[in-house]
Amino acid sequence: MITMKKALPHILYILVIVFLGVLSQINRANAERNQILATTYAEKAEQAAEDAMHAAAEARKADDARMEAVRLLKECKGK
Repeated sequence: MITMKKALPHILYILVIVFLGVLSQINRANAERNQILATTYAEKAEQAAEDAMHAAAEARKADDARMEAVRLLKECKGK
């Protein structure tokens, strides 16, 4: 019984170390998952910004075409 009393703190110490090791593995897995999610969201945001720039360019082209149509209409009415 005396040896068990002496071994108990060591056993508890080992269990704490194992628990902390498992906890660190869980945290590492969560960190990796969060990194993947962050990368995915960043890529989606970059694509959305690119799409917005293309849409703005198309809107400018459409507005230029509208202005040209208005100019031509006024020119035709003036003749």
